[in-house]
Amino acid sequence: IIYLLFGWQWVLFGLIVPSTIVDFQMAWVNVVCHLFGYESFKTKKQCKAKNNWLVHCITFFSFGYHNNHHADAGNYRTNKNPGEFDIPAWIIETFFLSKEDREKIKRKKQKMETLNQA
Repeated sequence: IIYLLFGWQWVLFGLIVPSTIVDFQMAWVNVVCHLFGYESFKTKKQCKAKNNWLVHCITFFSFGYHNNHHADAGNYRTNKNPGEFDIPAWIIETFFLSKEDREKIKRKKQKMETLNQA
């Protein structure tokens, strides 16, 4: 349908090229972030996930904190340490969460900080 409406350029540059870029990013994350980087959390013995700042930059600041993701897989926010910035989490919190949800996250973050200090 896209071809009939817009032509082959839209199929190539609107579907095929972006899909290929995303596929390569995911492969990059799974290879590099299981070999190189630093660990913020101890994960299972067979899982060697690591955080890698280079992968974080290459994937548009979204997938480089792989060790953090494995430690807390259900959480959309992957930055767990000072200096780790998570632009997708900021976008979610700024544009898509209600005020109540933001307060809940703030309380949870304060609770985690007190646990980390103990």
